Amino acid sequence: MTTPPTKIYKDIVIVNDRDEVIGAKNLLVAMEEHLLRRTVRIFVYVSDGQVLLQKRSQFVHKPGLYDMSAGGHVDHDESCAAAAKRELTEELGLANATLEPIATSWRNAESFSNVYKVLVTKTTPIKFDPYEVEQATWFSKATIDADVANNPENFSPDFISTWQTWKHRL
Repeated sequence: MTTPPTKIYKDIVIVNDRDEVIGAKNLLVAMEEHLLRRTVRIFVYVSDGQVLLQKRSQFVHKPGLYDMSAGGHVDHDESCAAAAKRELTEELGLANATLEPIATSWRNAESFSNVYKVLVTKTTPIKFDPYEVEQATWFSKATIDADVANNPENFSPDFISTWQTWKHRL
């Protein structure tokens, strides 16, 4: 097994309960202190309705669980759109994707999220980072719904809440 490179955790945006920026903290510290954070979540899909889900690698938080196509925290010096583009590039190799907003400032338990969708073709090359993503797989919406209902333990809690709230916008 290959050892992952040492990851340096950046300072991320910390917000109040109105999604107003109140500072920045190291990602691990912010998570440990249960601070409200700003995140981005991206669904990559194709015109036939299939959605790309990533299975998180063993080297990241919530390993082995299925999650959004891409996503992450907003760094202290970037916008949500810039963070979404960065995450798409880092996690899936989609450097030139066109983001379409689904929701802004959507609140869940630990963060405020901007949710985006990205339409690609089935032939669009996906080059995922094996240190962040174990696999990337296309699923129909019906399959995702059934799997979430029957095996919720296979999905990140953030994915489940985001999927149930926003799948109708894909």
